[in-house]
Amino acid sequence: MTKFSGPGRDWRLDGLDETNGSTSGADAPASQSGRDNVTIGGIKNSGGEFGIYGGDIGEVLYYDSALSAGDIALVEAYLLAKWGVSTASTLRDFTSFYKLGEVSGTRDDESQRELDLNLVTTATQAVGVSASTGNAAQFTGGTYLSRGDTGPGNPHRLADPGGTASFSISAWVYLDSKPADLMGIVSKFEIGAGRALEYTLYWNHTSDRFVFDVTELNTTGFLATADAFGAPSTGTWYHIVARRDDAAGLVKIKINDSFENTTAMTTGKVVTSGSQPLYIGKRSTAAGNTWLGRIDAVGLWPRAIIDAEITELYNAGLGKQPIF
Repeated sequence: MTKFSGPGRDWRLDGLDETNGSTSGADAPASQSGRDNVTIGGIKNSGGEFGIYGGDIGEVLYYDSALSAGDIALVEAYLLAKWGVSTASTLRDFTSFYKLGEVSGTRDDESQRELDLNLVTTATQAVGVSASTGNAAQFTGGTYLSRGDTGPGNPHRLADPGGTASFSISAWVYLDSKPADLMGIVSKFEIGAGRALEYTLYWNHTSDRFVFDVTELNTTGFLATADAFGAPSTGTWYHIVARRDDAAGLVKIKINDSFENTTAMTTGKVVTSGSQPLYIGKRSTAAGNTWLGRIDAVGLWPRAIIDAEITELYNAGLGKQPIF
């Protein structure tokens, strides 16, 4: 994989030098007519480089003609065999996706929005769910990750535009212990005067349950509590998907692709949008409420993902990352 993190780099496509259109190497195209200035990882014109991609690019297939349906099927079979991913997946429209596999420091957002998470104190690296998801972030109490809100139009205001949109959150979690405190997983939730109670996915120490809370107009909270699953154990990975499905009028929480609880809500009501940060590993702006354990492969979508997509993400307990 090649990491693109900024301007000032040269990229090549099968020996084609995008800087001057020259060819080199055994894999050079037979003809470069009309194909000069091919750029991978950014956009380049006479004014320089812009739109620099900040994620991973595994392989680029470049053809000089439109592919037939049969050709497309062959390409898809090749990608599935080589990379273990299916181009049929519909999960690529995420708002943000965080692998959380970095050793330390900033955690990358795999979307082109580049909404990276900032480190608060020390969150380290630990073994993740499986080889399919890579390493995870380790939280040891008082540590969490955050991304500041940039105001109206911020993509992490998931119910926007208008505060009525459906949205989804997916995360793998692993509890090291169960303290006498709430523990946040993924939240955009503020406590205090003039508070903005938007959404929060967390573990409740009183009920010993995973909970998803969506609040409308700072007054009415709709909570889906994972009673069908019951109490989680320490030292075990769990896959959680939380959804606000406005069309169905439901707030949903589903554990391990099997155990689901739903709560009826008022459709079309406005979900609060506020200036509080997005947190991973913390529930709110209040003191405490931080996670003790690991969190892996966090995704946020601007829609209610369907059950088949949850099955794809769960991947028989191995986890799976969307195509980036």
